[in-house]
Amino acid sequence: MNEHVTKQRVLEAAGKVFARDGYRDATVQKICAEAGANIAAINYHFQGKSNLYLAVWEYLCGIVHQEYFDRIQEVADPVERLRETIFQRVRHAFDTGPAGQLRSIIHSEMGDPTEVHLEVKRRFLQPLMGRIADTVAAVLGVDPDDPTARRCAFSLHSQLISLTRLNTNPNSPFIRRLMGSNDPASEQIDELSEHLFVFVMGGIRAVSEQPRKLQHRGSLS
Repeated sequence: MNEHVTKQRVLEAAGKVFARDGYRDATVQKICAEAGANIAAINYHFQGKSNLYLAVWEYLCGIVHQEYFDRIQEVADPVERLRETIFQRVRHAFDTGPAGQLRSIIHSEMGDPTEVHLEVKRRFLQPLMGRIADTVAAVLGVDPDDPTARRCAFSLHSQLISLTRLNTNPNSPFIRRLMGSNDPASEQIDELSEHLFVFVMGGIRAVSEQPRKLQHRGSLS
């Protein structure tokens, strides 16, 4: 087996084991058994478990971003870009492939931060949140650092994160109650996406009008 194939098999195996067992319980021995490789291969290619963990994050994020998120930035209209963001994030939340592995790893990392948590946050989590914040700010026509934009982005991100966390359990009763099944059809997923988009846009419109309403009320007093 050549070195490239071995490295790829270790990456794929580590993604499965980290997703299934979490970082703490994902031993090098388990990963080697899953990959059909030896410990020397992990040390040679990744110099230890924490570097392998970061490599898995990079590997899975690369797949997921190419599949779901990179195309979003090509949408010029901010409202349509927000809609596409919500649709792709919701579809991602129901993907059982590499995206499902990444969801489980994110859930584990946020619940039990590892020694590389700050690097994970800086490299992989904050950029995704930043894209949402930039898009919401563009919809509002304000700077991304504007407090209203940050709050709206936080509200949207919280809904998406909640959906992702609920769906970490493949037999989640909350998902079954929400969708009618733990394995909803693509049409049902898109219906939920459209609902979230309409709900979020209604909130953004209400918030954008709030200063004017408050000013108007003040002039009446």
